[in-house]
Amino acid sequence: MATTIADVSSISRVPVLQSDGANWLIFSTRFKLFVKSKARWGHFDGTTPKPVPPAAQAEIDEWEKHEDEAHNFLAQKLEDNTLLQANEKATVADMWEWISDEYTALSSHVIAAMQADFDNCNCGENGNVRAHLDQLTLKHRKLVAVGVILTDSQYATRI
Repeated sequence: MATTIADVSSISRVPVLQSDGANWLIFSTRFKLFVKSKARWGHFDGTTPKPVPPAAQAEIDEWEKHEDEAHNFLAQKLEDNTLLQANEKATVADMWEWISDEYTALSSHVIAAMQADFDNCNCGENGNVRAHLDQLTLKHRKLVAVGVILTDSQYATRI
């Protein structure tokens, strides 16, 4: 039996960041894994700054090539409006900082909506129990991933 491992090196596995921030958590996780697999994360977190003279021109050119590549990765996964706003920033690191700040702020609203969605999750009288449990487990994991702690009794009331 072959084991399948998620291919984090494929940008197609990274969802487009929704403008309402609803998928910020999964987007940021998958995007970071993808960019790290391409050895370009330093352009996003600012740890690979642009070389300045007296650095060799070849070193500057190489940095600009990698910066353009990182910018392209990001541009592919942003909705048009978000991309236009991010493009006002000077570097990919500045873009990422703005996006992170913007969507982390939206996250508190998203978390509240996630909590309400979980609280309203019930299996209909003739509903598919397996599908309901799968959906409930996914919602629970998403809440835990953003730091929401649910007691066993809170979880059990949804079953």
